[in-house]
Amino acid sequence: MDYGMSELVPIVGKLAEKYTGHEHTSISYEKAEQLMEAVLYCICETEKENTEFAVQGEKLDAERIYLLGKHLVEEKVKKSLELYNHISAEFCDYGNFCLQNIFLKDLPYFFEHYNYQFAPQDTMIIINYSTWNDVSSDKGIDKIWNFLQSVLLEQKFLQAFPKQEIYRVLIKYDIANEGEAENLCEIILRTIMMNIFLGKYPLDSEFTKEDCIRLQELFKGMREDEIEKQFQKIVQKLVENYYGGDEKLQDYLCIGLRDMAVRTKNAVQNETLIGYLKIDCTLW
Repeated sequence: MDYGMSELVPIVGKLAEKYTGHEHTSISYEKAEQLMEAVLYCICETEKENTEFAVQGEKLDAERIYLLGKHLVEEKVKKSLELYNHISAEFCDYGNFCLQNIFLKDLPYFFEHYNYQFAPQDTMIIINYSTWNDVSSDKGIDKIWNFLQSVLLEQKFLQAFPKQEIYRVLIKYDIANEGEAENLCEIILRTIMMNIFLGKYPLDSEFTKEDCIRLQELFKGMREDEIEKQFQKIVQKLVENYYGGDEKLQDYLCIGLRDMAVRTKNAVQNETLIGYLKIDCTLW
């Protein structure tokens, strides 16, 4: 929906009145810009939602669209907090300080200080833990909502296996580093993939020299797209066996398979599978 300044400025003016407590005081140019961004954010929120108000070809009143968007933002805050509390009941960071800090410190700060009325576009916190759903371009509550949905699926994926087995795999990676942002699911799924190719238990954490040679030979004659297709088959079977065929989880896990296939092929071509899979050569 394309609205001109003549339609937006009156909305910003009313918002500014609320911000100043209806006192006839001026606001700074920077604050006016922030309030304009707030209005645009809410209007965009309405555009993203498939509601009866977003009628193609019909230009609706800008203030009406803004107020609907503001309501949608408020509702998304409530849903996000409910989702956060739901995840918190069984949340585990598996020793990753980056994820721990975001979930246990930064997100509570966000929910306490987020101002959906005057600054819905502000995220306030830095989310540097990498999920397969890219939230880097999202702002405000959209970023938090999308991040939490990813965390929900990742927790479900990881919780299907005993914690001690997850920790045994992750111990080889520097996930305790506060700045480490590698996705935990990628590490675990990668390990499961390779073990299934080898006919071993999914979370067998130790690869042997013979395992490395077998994987090298197996992937050497395969293109990246062929490797990705094999990975997709494994994910489908994995989700059927462990997660009751959860389609949302399957779709989420498949997002990372292209990159995983590329990294696997590169490791095979450069003969660096040992480093890629964190194989301990001292055990050979």
